[in-house]
Amino acid sequence: MSAPIITRALLHDLNIDIEAALIAVGRKHGVIFNTGSVRFTASEATIKLTARIAGVPPRSTPGLPDIGTQFTYNFNTYEVTRHEPTRPKYPIVAKALHGQRAGRVFKFPLAAIPQVTVTAIPRAAGPAHPRRRLATAQGEAEVNQLEGQQP
Repeated sequence: MSAPIITRALLHDLNIDIEAALIAVGRKHGVIFNTGSVRFTASEATIKLTARIAGVPPRSTPGLPDIGTQFTYNFNTYEVTRHEPTRPKYPIVAKALHGQRAGRVFKFPLAAIPQVTVTAIPRAAGPAHPRRRLATAQGEAEVNQLEGQQP
């Protein structure tokens, strides 16, 4: 008896059984599975499998701002165009909307998008001193105490 070979008909039958099993696993774990393209030879098949969290739109990633969200960073307005979750330092890709940078695409860290304008901390007048970089009123009081000045 000859060894069985993989054919389109066999793959079709396998795909039906695989999708039924994936539905059960997905319900158990709250994940939606989708099978994609299939490549095969007579002895081997590769099936693309995509999983996404149930209840989350396909173009959204938990913990990241939605696609299309606008934010201001260093006095420029940007719009989130995609997420790169495999890039832990700069997972957000956004397009500049106005000014000289309009239309250009930039990558951002998560800290850049708290829905508030992020600006550079102004430097104190005089020589740059590490203790002068404290930007809060409490920090200024601490600096004055360390330097022997009265508030």
